[in-house]
Amino acid sequence: MLLAISMAVVAVESGSGPAYAGVALVSGQAGNLAGVSAYSATDAWVVGSTGNGFFPPSETTTAHWNGTSWSQVASPNPAGSAGENSLESVSDLSPNTAWAVGYDFDSATDSQLTLVLFWNGTTWTQQSTPNPGGTSSGESFLYGVTAVSPSDAWAVGEYLDSTTGDVDSLVLHWNGTVWTQVASPNPATSGNTLSAVTGISATDAWAVGTYTNAATDASETFVVHWNGHSWSQVPSPNPAGVTTYGSQSVLNSVSAISPSDIESVGWYQTSPTSAPAETLALRWNGHQWDQMPTPNPGGTTSDSDASHLFGVSIVSATDAWAVGAYTNPKTEAVQTLTLRWNGKAWDQTASPNPGGTKSQGDVGQLFGVSTVSAKDAWAIGDYGGQPETLLLHWNGSNWSKA
Repeated sequence: MLLAISMAVVAVESGSGPAYAGVALVSGQAGNLAGVSAYSATDAWVVGSTGNGFFPPSETTTAHWNGTSWSQVASPNPAGSAGENSLESVSDLSPNTAWAVGYDFDSATDSQLTLVLFWNGTTWTQQSTPNPGGTSSGESFLYGVTAVSPSDAWAVGEYLDSTTGDVDSLVLHWNGTVWTQVASPNPATSGNTLSAVTGISATDAWAVGTYTNAATDASETFVVHWNGHSWSQVPSPNPAGVTTYGSQSVLNSVSAISPSDIESVGWYQTSPTSAPAETLALRWNGHQWDQMPTPNPGGTTSDSDASHLFGVSIVSATDAWAVGAYTNPKTEAVQTLTLRWNGKAWDQTASPNPGGTKSQGDVGQLFGVSTVSAKDAWAIGDYGGQPETLLLHWNGSNWSKA
């Protein structure tokens, strides 16, 4: 069964006219957001999909920050208004170059297909992409994207091999002209998923996710590296206790500022029935991946305790952000979680919870983060029982709801 990660639904009005003449986007609209990427203080994108957060049909949606306000921007929907279109990630390379990726469901062929949109400074257009899962009752998904240059971009995800029935990792590359599939490692017989990717140069890129260890049936961290010629798996830590069926360690996001300074975050759980879900952060120092201690405000005593990380973004060697959610052990409310790296340790910082913090029905969660500088960062997610968009901005002193 495919992982089919879907964190993105944001309700918008579709319309015609100039690309930037969209509806204003603020926190509190129906839905949630999945991906964010900031190129500068006056140029950032968020992506997601319309819908009620639970059932199709849905449509792609994108919104742009111009330094003053967020506004909706028209985006293609290949499956039409009756299909399921979702954008999961975005990479903003410049004001005239950005990519957004996800998947769409073609009801005519009963297929889940890869979806890549390109921003040329004026409009979003769909690009042709491979679908190794097939285009007749096939399944191919994209979850992450990164751009190194206008002629060098990567997208990652998973697909269902129609011949073997296995779930394999999926890596696509843009060479400036066409997207092609590139061979990628599959350490498991099935259950190989890549959730995020970051590019440093034409000869240095990283992707992360999870795979199922055939010997233990545990889901383990999955890290692969591009050296300019091929992708290969790189050893990555798994917390003690992730060794049996039902235990899992998952990497959801990765961010790099140099070949020797890379951060990846996710979560792990040694037992779904007797152990808590805890935050997980790994750091690459140029030679190896090491697990870093991280706060778990959701508690660490029982299986009802939970703390998760979904997004990470590095500003410098002494400044990075990780975001997610945790269950308050006293009130059982799900609350936003922001952690900051100071070069030596991860520490929790205060973050808004417009969905409330007093009861089990109160919900706030963050799925992505992107940094421009130490005084300028964006985090996105949702809040409330019926999800509403959540945009948070960091001004160098605190996080506030946009």
